[in-house]
Amino acid sequence: SYQLSVISYQLSVISYQLSVISYQLSVISYQLSLFTVYCSLFTVHCSLFTVHCSLFTVHC
Repeated sequence: SYQLSVISYQLSVISYQLSVISYQLSVISYQLSLFTVYCSLFTVHCSLFTVHCSLFTVHC
């Protein structure tokens, strides 16, 4: 009975650690998606800037 309770406790600890790891992974995933959105916005901004420059050059 004692061994069973010890095993049960260890399993609950492992389960807790797994949930913490899962949480950390979801946070990392969230940060990566934010980074991706930021990068794509930056890319769009750069391409707009390039278009603006070429229009300016044509105007000159």
